[in-house]
Amino acid sequence: MNFSLKVKKVQKTQYQRIFQTPLRKKELDAIKKIDFIDSNLKIGEQLRKTLSLQLENILNLTILFMNPVNNQEFLHFVEVITKSGVIETNKPFVVNQKLNICKCSAQSSKIANISDYSFIRRIDLTTKASRQANVTTENILFDPTQLTFENLIGDSSYSEICVIDSGITGEIAKYVSINESNGFMNPNDEIDHGTRVSSLAVFGSDLIHRQRTLIPKVRLINVKIEGPNGIYDAFEALLESIEKFSERCKIFNLSYAYFDIDPVIRQNNLNKLDQLIHEKNVVVIICAGNIDTNDIRAELSNYPSYLLEFPVLFPSDSQNALCIGGMCCTSRRGNCIYGRYTRFKLPPTMINIPEDLIIKFKPEIITYGGDNSFNSDPIINEINKEIPVINPSNQMVTDMGTSFATPLISNIFSVILSIFQNQFQNSETYKAIFINCCDFMELGTGSNVCPHFILSDLNGFLKNKIIMGFEGDLIPNETIENNRKNEIVRGKILSFFLPLKAESFDLIAIHSSNLDKFNYLNEKTRLVVKISKNNGTGADYRKSYGNIGKFAPVCYGHYEFRRNYEGLTRISVWTQTKGIEANRIKSMTIRFGISLRINIKRAFRKNIKEIYAEITRNTTSSNLTRELQEPNVEEIISTPN
Repeated sequence: MNFSLKVKKVQKTQYQRIFQTPLRKKELDAIKKIDFIDSNLKIGEQLRKTLSLQLENILNLTILFMNPVNNQEFLHFVEVITKSGVIETNKPFVVNQKLNICKCSAQSSKIANISDYSFIRRIDLTTKASRQANVTTENILFDPTQLTFENLIGDSSYSEICVIDSGITGEIAKYVSINESNGFMNPNDEIDHGTRVSSLAVFGSDLIHRQRTLIPKVRLINVKIEGPNGIYDAFEALLESIEKFSERCKIFNLSYAYFDIDPVIRQNNLNKLDQLIHEKNVVVIICAGNIDTNDIRAELSNYPSYLLEFPVLFPSDSQNALCIGGMCCTSRRGNCIYGRYTRFKLPPTMINIPEDLIIKFKPEIITYGGDNSFNSDPIINEINKEIPVINPSNQMVTDMGTSFATPLISNIFSVILSIFQNQFQNSETYKAIFINCCDFMELGTGSNVCPHFILSDLNGFLKNKIIMGFEGDLIPNETIENNRKNEIVRGKILSFFLPLKAESFDLIAIHSSNLDKFNYLNEKTRLVVKISKNNGTGADYRKSYGNIGKFAPVCYGHYEFRRNYEGLTRISVWTQTKGIEANRIKSMTIRFGISLRINIKRAFRKNIKEIYAEITRNTTSSNLTRELQEPNVEEIISTPN
């Protein structure tokens, strides 16, 4: 067994500190024979079963604590451990407060007794045979060919996820370091759904891949929905949670969606949510809702066309929230079926706007979610069929639905925030980075083409990818006149060196604005992205995205280089508008984030670190116009695995 910790980055270089404590071969072979927690075996019992296979009575331990609030809390952790009756008092006891660890010895039969303490993140076992080989290395550069998902989690800075759901209990409740309930859900339950959702938010891919050791990756805020009005109470709980917790929490998870809602109330509530997300600069992740496959079996057989026909449910149709769909797989077809409410359009009956404007309403992130059946084919209990969750009895069970795809995405966002720790200010930038880690799937034809972004690799979502990002606020020029039609706002440019080893790029641009979007349907504001040689002439890539802040909050573009392309390159962003009065323009702010993924030719992918150094050696940024306040622009590289 081993664990790894990441120390904070120094400037723009990432480092990790690794402590390796391997078990002997006989012990590893014995542990490998154990299946992961089955449906009738509790987590604590599983740990005891594992420990019973150890070949030594006295084992050395390295105990990793949850991040303490202050020095006093850390000392309290140590005191509880020493008084637990588990630790061998006649053996060495070493404490390292900086790393939040202690090293000690204990009888193997008693170790499981301290695993129930909520402040213990992980217990690492060291045998006599491995102690001499135990090496501590410091300041090791992240190797993009070796980096694992677990290494991405910082030891000193947990991300926080606010789960708005039913209450939680059991094993998951141990990991609620901020357990605040606003009293929102029907008190008759209602702990089951919230516990299952929270288990995925806390453990992420460890749970999905049935790891023997579940490592909490986040701090959890649980807001319990309570009240007789269903979705209305859930929506109010979401708004209140963002208001209350946005200063310390940037990820909000709502695994609850609803269809039958008055159109006027629906739209007013969506406007409230969109403006609040923009104001508080947070990431809100909402499930798209589920389809009753028995009622629409005929429609589902028309795959993938049915994906364009079903609307997402309220409030996942928020402009600024991410809407999460699930994918399932059947034994007969053997391939993934992406679905369960995956249309990006608004139903025409919901608001009075022309049908041709109801396109590309929002992207949808699709990941493992499962489904009960697809044309009566049975579902196989595998990673992309049903999702392992923990129920209130601390049992491993499986479940299905977009409710459980949603916290998986929330957990991934917590990882991204841990990796890039405050490199960016805008939540849109983190969304752009995340979406650029997904696979792209396009459905529909002509003006009805809708993008799907599919996350199928929960561990390798950043594998061998070079992602450059920058962000800013597009602010109107104060000298704008009423008759000004175009280029009312300009942003920043980013220059970088593009080597011959690059074959293409994928661009994701995400924005939000302070405008009430649905009050300006006849006014056209477009986001323009341009990539060209550094002298600014002869644009090789230029694309405009219509209706900024209305129907295209996420813009996607892919460009294949048609010739050998090398040298300094620049990317610039600005907006164009038509038909908006000057006084409205002056009050408009648009916050954006952009990620540019450089795709490397296959023959050179083993040298990704060297290519990154080549790309960024001459990276610069500058204003496009003097009248604007200078936005915050950053460049990043992400090359895990």
